[in-house]
Order: sequence, then structure tokens, then C-alpha cells
Amino acid sequence: MRLGLIGFGEAGYAIAKSLAGTVEIAAFDIATHDNVRGPLIQGRAAETGVTLVGDIRDLADHADTIFSVCSCAAAEEVAGQIAGVLSQAHTYCELNSAGPSTKQRAAAALAKSGAQFVDVAVMADVPPHGHRVPLLVAGPGAEAFAVTANELGFRVETMEGEIGSASAVKMFRSVLMKGMGSLILECAQAASQFGMTETVFESTSKSMGMDLMKFANHIAPRQIEHAERRWHEMEEVAITLRECGVEPLMSQACAEHLKAMVDRDLPSKVPTGSNLDHAVDVMKGV
Repeated sequence: MRLGLIGFGEAGYAIAKSLAGTVEIAAFDIATHDNVRGPLIQGRAAETGVTLVGDIRDLADHADTIFSVCSCAAAEEVAGQIAGVLSQAHTYCELNSAGPSTKQRAAAALAKSGAQFVDVAVMADVPPHGHRVPLLVAGPGAEAFAVTANELGFRVETMEGEIGSASAVKMFRSVLMKGMGSLILECAQAASQFGMTETVFESTSKSMGMDLMKFANHIAPRQIEHAERRWHEMEEVAITLRECGVEPLMSQACAEHLKAMVDRDLPSKVPTGSNLDHAVDVMKGV
């Protein structure tokens, strides 16, 4: 496998870092020469031995497998941009947290190239796992990709169904996971004013049969830290639910909650190693 990454942010970097020295990797990121993000991207590329290319189309010459890890909002556009230079020798893996209809449009934009399209749902946070993050895949190129990737240590599980099937699982899972992140923050913000956070979470843990505080300490800071990406994801979730005939009252509220964090620039204020208490302080503006 020669791997090409469209986007060299957190996910792309984590994958490249864990694969370093195993496969050839090239990446394109629109912010490579940005005054703010550019130095970080270039430093990460040097660290991991990744070749940064100047145009998205250049990835076709450097890779046979392309991972789109930019953003769900750009999924269809980037597929259309690179379609003209791909061929049947390429496999295009769409990893962004987008809904089934978005993945299907991206596949349609790529169809003229003859490249195999793989609908990929990333089923856990990428940074702790790197390329070993659990992936659920569907679509015509899924089986062949899974065989090649798993030989390199990836953790790929295939499922039956058309393009969009794997992403549907991701969308419905996010209704719960991202929704709980916002609920936990909302609950803790209020409970902390009465000094009752631990009492509330201990009581709820007994009812749920799980260590809710442990879960909250993990998810609450990440809900803020990754608010922008999760906001766009929850907008995709809302679209998906409407396409299923379900009014996304809770999921749309979660999207608006995440957007409010972005509008207040809260993601930049989450300290490394934060827990629930830190997250609540950030939400309060402490």
C-alpha cells in the first residue's frame, strides 16, 4: 500500500505516525502554507516522513490508496476534485463523519474515475489508536481494502450493504455518543453550582450500571476540544435522521450546543489532560 491523505489534521497525523516506516505516505492539506497551521503541518510531516504535495491531484502519483480525512463538509467536493486523475488502480476511502447521502454523492463524483470507493466509518477516536482504530467499511471496494489493510495491522470490519451503510451506523451511534456528551456538560454545569456533581453522577451510575463519572471525565473535555468537527458531524446526523423520517430534535440541539462552543472559541481553552471539572470551568468561562 502507498497511502495518500487528503487532510493532515489530527486524524491524518495519528494514522501517519503509527504507520511511519511501514508504508510510503503522501498528504495534501489546504493549510500547509497557512501562517497559523502551516508550521504544525510541516513539522508533523517531517516527524513522520510524510511527503507533502502541493495539489490534491498530485496524490494520484504518490499513492494507490487515498484516505479522505478532511471534513464532512468537504467530502463531496474533494472527491470531485481528485476524480479526474484517479484510475481503476486506485482505492478511495471516505473516512469523514458524513451521512449516507453525502457518502453516496462523493461516490457518484468519483465514479467516472473507475477507482474503487470505500465507505468507511471510524468507530473510535483516532489519536489513541492511529491506524489501528476500529473501522467499519461497506461498498464495492470494501472487501479488497479490508484484506490489504488488515495485513498492515489495521482493524477493518466489513459489512454488507451499499455505500452509506457503514456511515449510517456511525451517524446513529453519534446520536447517542455526542448527545450524551452535551447532556453530561449541561447537567454538570448546573449540578456544580450546588456542589452536587459527584452525588448526581454516583446516583446515576447506580441506575445505569456503569461508572458514569469515568465516562464523563473522558467525554466532556473532548466534547469541547473537538466541538467544531462534532458540530458538523451532528448536522450530518440531523440530515440523516430527517431522511429516515425522524425529526432530529435532540441531535439538532446537540449540534447547536457544539456550535455555541465554537462561537465562544472554547475548543482552544481546554487544557491537556482535562477532566469533567476542567470542562465545566471552560463552559463557565472560569
